[in-house]
Amino acid sequence: MKPVSSKIFVHVRQERNLSQAAFARRLEVHQSTISKIEKGIHRPRIGLTRKLEQLTQKKLQDLIRLVREAE
Repeated sequence: MKPVSSKIFVHVRQERNLSQAAFARRLEVHQSTISKIEKGIHRPRIGLTRKLEQLTQKKLQDLIRLVREAE
């Protein structure tokens, strides 16, 4: 089972209809970072999580809730 963080990144990216490369550019990271997070290989660092909150204008807890409701 993938970590919740992986599911959040996939959910947000797909909700915005973005490729991993485009999503990575918006979060100012490399595409391989997004790929590894989505696969559950790496967990996002706090700074990247904060950028995700800024991009979505939602708190992490709200994103977790959205993903869990979608399951």
